[in-house]
Amino acid sequence: MNRQAPKRHQRGVVGVLSFLICLSFLSLLFLEFATAKTREQQLSQAAPFYDRMKHIIQQINAYQMDQVGRGLTTVNGLGIFPHAWSLLEPYYLPSCNYSDEQKGLCLPSRKTPWGTEMQITLAYSADANRFPQMTISIPMQPKNDTFALERDAYISALGKLPGTRMDESKNAIQLVISRLDNAIQHDGVVKRSGNNSTLTGDWDTGGKFAITNAKDVMIRNHDGSQRNLATAVIDTFVAKHGDRVNKPKCPTHLKPDIQVAIKGVFPHSEANRFNEVSMQKAYTTPYTNYWVIGLDYYAVNKISSKWVFMHDGEVSVSLRCIPN
Repeated sequence: MNRQAPKRHQRGVVGVLSFLICLSFLSLLFLEFATAKTREQQLSQAAPFYDRMKHIIQQINAYQMDQVGRGLTTVNGLGIFPHAWSLLEPYYLPSCNYSDEQKGLCLPSRKTPWGTEMQITLAYSADANRFPQMTISIPMQPKNDTFALERDAYISALGKLPGTRMDESKNAIQLVISRLDNAIQHDGVVKRSGNNSTLTGDWDTGGKFAITNAKDVMIRNHDGSQRNLATAVIDTFVAKHGDRVNKPKCPTHLKPDIQVAIKGVFPHSEANRFNEVSMQKAYTTPYTNYWVIGLDYYAVNKISSKWVFMHDGEVSVSLRCIPN
């Protein structure tokens, strides 16, 4: 009996040790699970901010295209990027005023979920090409144990965005946005603005379309000077005394003009036949929206042999637009 007691004691110690080992193992598993669960929660919180930054990049790219398309800048100018968040609001990004922010209704585009403000910097690339670039500096949470998991989760999520790098010295993620490749292609075609974009050949509209609604067309002379085509377009026709001629519509920098000359004087009826004619005069009487054509002269009537004041005949009329 005395020999079996130590064996039972040994088995009891082994059982306790086994239990403690299992308990420690389960504790480690639980700790790992809790850590993984916490990290998963932090990553899920970081995902919306990642999506928001992705949307911001898309809208900045849209801003680039609009700037080039409107002729406000070239693809090599810093003006292709917004230098302040206000330039993106509200057309590219939703605006959020202070009152709505305090009520929790929205978050300004420039702010991070933890309350810091992102800064915009414009500069040319350091290489020989010197391309314009936009950098968004995203200040991160403090580097301490309290924010360690949250900070790592956001850094991991934002690191998936192209052009990002972590600047440990500033505790901020630097997001570099370059000019768009399709903006460069867009710069090589004839833009709506026409700025810095010339044709490389004749412009053939194909015979089915017209060039309409142009303010003016300038023609290059042999010496390089420009001729205003709007002032060279002349509408000519024949009118008679008393005819009303409407003033032509002209571009904003031009005004309507009329020139008249006697085409011929001749009787319009048997009673107006004449032998001799005095000096003739063609003229116009201006009104707000039209002119009235005039033709005056004296002639000797065949029937009465008297000088008669007459207006029979035709007047050549030329309408055009001239500089103000």
